[in-house]
Amino acid sequence: MQAVAFSQNFGQQVHQLKATRAEEGTTGPLGKDVSAMAHARNAERQAEKNATERTNATDQVELNITDSANTDAAVTTIVTHNINEFLQSANETSSSVTLRPATADESLSDLIRTGFSSLLASYQEQNPEQSAEESLNNFTKLMHDGVEKGFSEAHEALANGNTLDEESINRLSASKDQIRNLISELASAVSTSGL
Repeated sequence: MQAVAFSQNFGQQVHQLKATRAEEGTTGPLGKDVSAMAHARNAERQAEKNATERTNATDQVELNITDSANTDAAVTTIVTHNINEFLQSANETSSSVTLRPATADESLSDLIRTGFSSLLASYQEQNPEQSAEESLNNFTKLMHDGVEKGFSEAHEALANGNTLDEESINRLSASKDQIRNLISELASAVSTSGL
């Protein structure tokens, strides 16, 4: 399939594809090429929508973190957002490696535990120039960096919302240590299982 630059009008893209194929002397049905273009366009739109939703969700959490009842959910969302930012910053490809948002009854530990293997596999696919050991180490560092920044931002958000007390500080510190240890344990398990 000939690559065609995305424009606002999908019909123009199809017309461009037909013209390009005619110039190249390519004959045959366009169905598969048009279908591939449509799937690529839909994937691009979905990625943009997901990025916007993640940004909006994080902004909303920062606004609502003054309510101590939603502190755990807010921390989970902020840390997840920061993990995703670090993973996306390492990607030079158009697709991205992201940790999905937590459900209402899911902890950050559960989210990382269930998503670690698939995130690592996606990271490795998008970084084929790295050895298995190198990609595991780089991925683990990105996860740790995201956790550090996420908990730092959560701490600031709690302080700004006047919901930061000694108990909250202790819980944040313990949670951060627990998540960092979990990431290290999962990475170690992958490493010992033969990368």
